[in-house]
This record gives sequence, structure tokens and C-alpha cells, in this order.
Amino acid sequence: MFWRKKRVAFSFRKFRSDTSGATAIEYSLMVAGIAVAIFGVVYAFGDTIAAFYDGLYEAVMGPG
Repeated sequence: MFWRKKRVAFSFRKFRSDTSGATAIEYSLMVAGIAVAIFGVVYAFGDTIAAFYDGLYEAVMGPG
């Protein structure tokens, strides 16, 4: 019974000290944050940007 507890404790310590998946999680959180930021900018300024490019198109190609 003692050896089993010791083995479980060792496995738990090994699991806690393992950081191999931490980098992937950090990168996925950064990507999610960037995606939310891009979505927010597009949502906030989408109509203004569309109007700008519509005006630019009309200036280059002529009306209609």
C-alpha cells in the first residue's frame, strides 16, 4: 500500500512539473485574443471602411 501511494505521489509531481503543453495553450490563448481584437475592429469600423472603398471605387471608375 505504501509503494502505491508513493507511486501516485511521484506521478502527480511529474504531472505538475511537466510544461510541454503550456506553450501550446499560451499560443492558443494569444491567437484567440488576436481573433477577438480583429473581430472587434472590423465590427466597429466595417461600415466606415466599406464607405471609404466605395468612394475610392467611384473616384477611379466613375459613378455608376
